Amino acid sequence: MKKKKRFIIVCPYCGKELYKSSFKSNFIDMEIRCSRCGANLEIEITNGVITYHPDKRLSMVAEDSADYKE
Repeated sequence: MKKKKRFIIVCPYCGKELYKSSFKSNFIDMEIRCSRCGANLEIEITNGVITYHPDKRLSMVAEDSADYKE
């Protein structure tokens, strides 16, 4: 029997707690919207490692405000 792993996911932009749950599988892929800052976060949980994929809209605003060019 697999043991449930507990995860608390917070928004990397504003720090608001978004999701608290237990999972049995090794891979979870979800999309969550932050109600405080409006970020759309794509989150992957693979073998207990949480990976955030950044919000494209917020990344574009940050790049424009810092005059960042690729």
